[in-house]
Amino acid sequence: MGKLIAVVLVVGALIGGYVVFISETPESFNLTPSFMLTAEEKQVRDLENRLQSVKRRYAQANRSAAIGGIDTTSDIEAARKHVAVIEKELKVLELPEGRAKAKATELMSAIQQFSGQLS
Repeated sequence: MGKLIAVVLVVGALIGGYVVFISETPESFNLTPSFMLTAEEKQVRDLENRLQSVKRRYAQANRSAAIGGIDTTSDIEAARKHVAVIEKELKVLELPEGRAKAKATELMSAIQQFSGQLS
């Protein structure tokens, strides 16, 4: 019984460490294996990952500008273009009701929120 508790604690610590130190954002951490997702859910997840990538590059550009006084207007414009492409691809998806539709709605609100930061 003691060994089982120790194993559970170690696994929990590993997952927690991954979320805190390796994963860029805790909300991007997901235990659902990709083979259990529908094709629509995979498409929405791909768009989510692309948006997270744009957010990371934008944040890095802002840090570079703050430290070195570098002009980042081209980085901001590139982020706007990438977000517009992601938003367009999301609107084109024809999703049935369910988890994929709910995730798409969440993603659309995240896109709109991030677009507001870019303005």
